Amino acid sequence: MQTTHGVSIMRGCAAVKFAWSAYYQNPRHWQVHDGYIIDALNQLVETHPCWGVWKYIDRLHALGKRWNHKRIYRVYRQLGLNQPRRGKNADCRGGPPSRSLCLRDPTKCGRPISERCPVPRRAVSDLEYHG
Repeated sequence: MQTTHGVSIMRGCAAVKFAWSAYYQNPRHWQVHDGYIIDALNQLVETHPCWGVWKYIDRLHALGKRWNHKRIYRVYRQLGLNQPRRGKNADCRGGPPSRSLCLRDPTKCGRPISERCPVPRRAVSDLEYHG
């Protein structure tokens, strides 16, 4: 825009609604910037694959890593570790949550999937209805 239209950097950035201070900054990649958080999360995921984000955050804080929880959650989502919530019908009390890692390798979560939740309670109550 400077060479074709002959405007200054500030006016060119204002025309495209871009901060002129950001024009001078080099972009940084999130994996390089948050590499130590990625390493810490990967270590926890290897040992405890069925935990949720708040258990990971609490464990990291207990280990002395006082990173912001919003930053940890952003990296957690970017790594694809977030899983959808379980539905109300999958009543698996006493068992760990069914995460994708648990489904791929049931031995990591304690019990096989068939023992964890053989038949949801709602399905059992539907079978008992005779009317």
